[in-house]
Amino acid sequence: MITFYLPNGKIDYFLTGEQSVIDSTIKNSNGNYVQGIWDGETYYVENGQSTPRPNNPATLDNLTIRNLPVPCKIQINSSVYECDDPEVELDFPLPGKYNIKVIHFPYLDAEFEIKT
Repeated sequence: MITFYLPNGKIDYFLTGEQSVIDSTIKNSNGNYVQGIWDGETYYVENGQSTPRPNNPATLDNLTIRNLPVPCKIQINSSVYECDDPEVELDFPLPGKYNIKVIHFPYLDAEFEIKT
């Protein structure tokens, strides 16, 4: 059982099976793999070791998201926006429920819900 990862440490996929298949895959890979099966949602690879992804520092204060890792992506419902600022103030045109996600690898995604 091995897990392959991308050059930035993001987990790509894992492989289980007969050792000959694993050996062949390793031989044809870029060499970025670690032993074991690691979930890319909660782990990444740093210095050749599987490592828990750190918590995202972003916080929500009313309609302001602070402590954003720069750069990041902010997903509001299904729309994704690039962000280069450490703080953003949100403004919604219609009342409703909005699901917010702050994305910046290797941090875990920060998720918030806003009702206006």
